[in-house]
Amino acid sequence: MEGSEMILWVDDDIYGSVRPFIEELELSGKRVIKAQNPEEMWDKLKEYYKDIKIIVMDVLLPVGKDIDPDEAQMGLITGLLLLDKILKKSAYSDIPLIIFTILNDQVVHEWAKQHHVKYVLKQETLPSEFLVLVEENKK
Repeated sequence: MEGSEMILWVDDDIYGSVRPFIEELELSGKRVIKAQNPEEMWDKLKEYYKDIKIIVMDVLLPVGKDIDPDEAQMGLITGLLLLDKILKKSAYSDIPLIIFTILNDQVVHEWAKQHHVKYVLKQETLPSEFLVLVEENKK
């Protein structure tokens, strides 16, 4: 898939419940780079950041090595902490972000609204609808 649009997808259930969404993107010609934890995400981001058109991230993620479990509320907001770090790094701050999660939480919703990040609930979205969202929000 040389030359196709690249998406970084960060989710610890990357081969489970999000698979139909990833398959929909891949069928449309997108290249989906997958990361299951913060360390993989940083590695992929450093390697591919010039080609990544959008980052899709779950909120519920393992904390990894560099995130304080207490700060991440034992993984409940790891994704928000990672997104915040991405937004603060000038090399990555122009990459559009989508929160894609089952967590319907007012704190997450407010954070996304404040930071102009698209907040999508997995259980309310079809793969074809998600493809449209990616198209509308990519750089």
